[in-house]
Amino acid sequence: MSISNILDINPSFANKIVNQNGVQLLCNNLLNIEFLDLIEWIAKALEKVSFENPYSVLCGNAFINFLNVFDFVDFSVQVLLKRKLSYDFFQLLVNA
Repeated sequence: MSISNILDINPSFANKIVNQNGVQLLCNNLLNIEFLDLIEWIAKALEKVSFENPYSVLCGNAFINFLNVFDFVDFSVQVLLKRKLSYDFFQLLVNA
């Protein structure tokens, strides 16, 4: 079962991922462009974590790592990445 599926079942699990440095691990795995499917799963998981804790995703270098792999992924994943990043920045502005 993937992290994305676990977060679908229990969204509060995102806080445990943040507390255990899981966001940083996911962000580091984004740079592994050998497996494009893995990038899609990581993007979905980070999107779900960002609903609970958007600041941790931005601090985990997700933005820079997403930009590095942006050209290598399908259009649907690009849309997902844009939506996730825009949501994070919006939440950051609202909470500032």
